[in-house]
Amino acid sequence: MKYYSPTTCGFYDDTLHSSIPEGSVDITDAEYEAVMAAQAQGAEILAGGDGKPVAIYPEEPTLERAREIKHAELLANVNKFIAQKPDGKTRYDTNLKLNLLDWRDEIRDINADPSATAEQLAWAAAAQPLIDSVKAWIAAVQEAYLYDRKAALYGAADAAALEAVDVSYEWFEERYGLTGTVLADPDVYTSDIAGAGQ
Repeated sequence: MKYYSPTTCGFYDDTLHSSIPEGSVDITDAEYEAVMAAQAQGAEILAGGDGKPVAIYPEEPTLERAREIKHAELLANVNKFIAQKPDGKTRYDTNLKLNLLDWRDEIRDINADPSATAEQLAWAAAAQPLIDSVKAWIAAVQEAYLYDRKAALYGAADAAALEAVDVSYEWFEERYGLTGTVLADPDVYTSDIAGAGQ
């Protein structure tokens, strides 16, 4: 015979166990199989009012909480996408991100300076399209994050619609990676811009 102990929240079988905890209740094979099947589906087994085991399923998070969880996943994936390529190599280094504005100003100053050298002008001419391609790519990824994926998350009317929103790293890679279908990653590094025109 099978037993359930509300005290230990454990199952016992008198053919296997020499000692059954005091206060245990008899359960049928069908009751045992039902709660075990429920546990396999994520339910927690607790003692009911009569001491017999009952399956309690965890509450689904509210739509707002599910949205927050999925938004955190989206943010982690877009940050990972911007930071690294699928092979794990760095996509854009910190120096490149920090130097974009400085280089823009430097190019403006070189182009406005009548005494700029031919070498400076060559660098400015070669670096500008590289900088523009990186800035356009970053803007496109930011727009996809804010106005496509994040907007879809917060526009989802129910749990099914929310679940259908793809927030994966792969979503960004497919559209904005090296072979992106929307705007391919220009694959430019700090060294490319610093050495442009040489």
